[in-house]
Amino acid sequence: MSPNILLDIKSISFDSQANILYATLRQSLTIWTMPLCIWRIDAELVCTIDLVQLYVNDFEQARLLEDYTNTTRYTGCKAIAGPPKRRWFIRAQHDYYQPGDMLNLVDPFGCYSVWQLFVTFLCVLGAILFWPVTSIFEFYVCLFGRSRPSSLGTHLRPDGVWRPNRSAK
Repeated sequence: MSPNILLDIKSISFDSQANILYATLRQSLTIWTMPLCIWRIDAELVCTIDLVQLYVNDFEQARLLEDYTNTTRYTGCKAIAGPPKRRWFIRAQHDYYQPGDMLNLVDPFGCYSVWQLFVTFLCVLGAILFWPVTSIFEFYVCLFGRSRPSSLGTHLRPDGVWRPNRSAK
């Protein structure tokens, strides 16, 4: 998407028992194919980062297969007494975007919004065109006191309130 991603961190919380870091972020992206970066997407997300604490060597690299019981570290020719250093490493990261912001990432040009407006227009047009059919059906129900037969056995009283059919089982 973008070579430049701006992040604004809103809040951070650390769960020390599960070693999970929660962060609420606002991410700003630009589409690099657009001239002058005129299209910018702002997305809010919750990021969960699973952390693990590992021992590191003198080059700050994780020591995975070494014996950690030895408390003496060797640097070159000198031995330094003391416990080995530990650092936090990222095991996994999960980003949870808000649905509306995710839609902006998938459809940055707003075609989905145009589609929603078009479908809404069709629904209103259908309601206007089929208004006579609806009116005739409501007149039939009010005139005869019940709707068309139904498997649920419901009736419409003259005051317009639905009540269950006691005889239907």
